[in-house]
Amino acid sequence: MAEGKVNNVGGNVNGSYILRTCPRRNENVLATQDSTGKLAVQIWNGSSWGTVQTFSIDVTTRCRAFDVAYEQTSGNAIVAYRKNSYLNRIYYSVWNGISWSESTDSGLDLDGDAINWVRLEPNPNSNELVLVTMCISSHVYAAVWNGSTWANQQALETVGTNSAFQQGFDVVYTSSYNYAMIAWNEDGDNKIQYRQWFSTASAWGNEATIPATEITTGNDEGYRWIKLAANPLSTSNEILIGCYDTEYDINMAVWDGSIWDDGNAINYNATTGISYEYRCFDVSYERSSGRGIVGYASASKPYKARYVFWSGASWGTGAATQYNIKSQPRYVTLYRDKDQTSNELMLTTDDVDNDINIQRWTGTVWNLLSEVEKASYYNKECYAISYSFPGSQYDSVPPANISN
Repeated sequence: MAEGKVNNVGGNVNGSYILRTCPRRNENVLATQDSTGKLAVQIWNGSSWGTVQTFSIDVTTRCRAFDVAYEQTSGNAIVAYRKNSYLNRIYYSVWNGISWSESTDSGLDLDGDAINWVRLEPNPNSNELVLVTMCISSHVYAAVWNGSTWANQQALETVGTNSAFQQGFDVVYTSSYNYAMIAWNEDGDNKIQYRQWFSTASAWGNEATIPATEITTGNDEGYRWIKLAANPLSTSNEILIGCYDTEYDINMAVWDGSIWDDGNAINYNATTGISYEYRCFDVSYERSSGRGIVGYASASKPYKARYVFWSGASWGTGAATQYNIKSQPRYVTLYRDKDQTSNELMLTTDDVDNDINIQRWTGTVWNLLSEVEKASYYNKECYAISYSFPGSQYDSVPPANISN
């Protein structure tokens, strides 16, 4: 397949990229952050990229104060972001398949400090979304989009996480049990806290802590990055958590629907390990089998991506893909095929030579590594992949226009 280009966004696009796929139309939304902190968004309609929309001129340059998600029933896209000089406010805009709504203040009463991180996660069974933010003081807040308004704001962490400059929190919905899980690190005790949002009851659960016996931790370690993934099988409410700490360890645990269990640590060399400035791991699941996977970077030569599987009952043995990466990786990201009959994954790495490499997992083997870019920017996640939904899922009825 030949390489193509998106529309020019008018700046050096060396910040974070977000790419999401519409569940109702053959459509994608791409949000990019440039070197000045400008947020630009454009839509792929199945054949071409649409007009670039600039929603903010300051979503930070070091972090990522924006995110995009699709409502899974309507197919509307929501982009949430901090806007210009209103650094402590969340604004949002809605794409209905035809046009964008006006940029609107969410009305959420957040911490008061400048927002550094924004995460949006869609409920797979409705138009509900959960929003999680972290500010420069590393306080974590959440709120819920009910399909028309923001509500149910909740202060999750007011002491602060280990750092405001890495995403020390994450959120995910279970596949069919209608609740979301948010996990974060609290600075000082260096433990992982979590809280659930129950969609049916429209209520927050109580805050709790992942037991230290189930995830490797210690008083001298703080978690800088947290990633969550939900088992995609309709019969499962399992959640996988991965955390990267200041001792260069990747630590994992599994939520079985009622308790956390089966902690496991992948120990990096503490003197030559990859800096915790970079998220050098990711967690995901195979779509068809429901088998969990953690992908992570190797800290020693020869540089290779590594991985370990969770069978649903136990962890496998960590292994390396057979293909060398030219230089030490920084960011590692896993992308899952949305086809429920497929176990395909894409493992993407960027390295200190600014290369972007992709390896495809077929469900049984890793295919040949493809170096798709030789002049990227390793300090940010300057890439994104999103699988399309199976074609039969798309809606052929055109959407109505909206005003907001």
